[in-house]
Amino acid sequence: MLYAYHLIEDQQRELNGVNVAFVRPVGFYSNLYANLPTIKADHAIYSNIPATVVRRWVAPQDIAAVVLNLLQHVPAGKSVHYVYSDAFSADQFIEALQKTLSMPDLHFVSITDNQAEQAMVANGAPKELAELFTQMSKLERTPEKLYADLTSDQTTIGKVKLAEFAKTFATAYQNQGDHHSHTLIDR
Repeated sequence: MLYAYHLIEDQQRELNGVNVAFVRPVGFYSNLYANLPTIKADHAIYSNIPATVVRRWVAPQDIAAVVLNLLQHVPAGKSVHYVYSDAFSADQFIEALQKTLSMPDLHFVSITDNQAEQAMVANGAPKELAELFTQMSKLERTPEKLYADLTSDQTTIGKVKLAEFAKTFATAYQNQGDHHSHTLIDR
């Protein structure tokens, strides 16, 4: 998936005489809505990424703030701008949801890459796409590599933190609003 964006950036870097600011958000908070069915059915979040791995997440409004600033003040040349809202582990996400959902038995279930891939295929994803998502999950297990560039001065940490998103997630859990994940794996 991310490889396609790399190709697009490479093409845009070849533009002469044009200032280009690349915005690179991390995992979208909305992707976490994919856990709603298993939270409702099993009071569990299943993942092939360990519950202790700290991952970074972003809200659309935090991306929009970065983009607005860049539209108003485009840096000269080609520049890269990372954005994320908060960093937390699945354990921390579950702890927040246990409170906001009043679900103290919500828990994490570790699954293998093969189980994750089989679940995606069983839910209608093409095998090739499921394999790509599994590869991406393997990369996410090493956040020190995945997020290495986010230590630069071109990284913006947004305002929407886990506590606020947990409230939004609780609204989605109660089937209020139009909250769902927006991934290639979704049906």
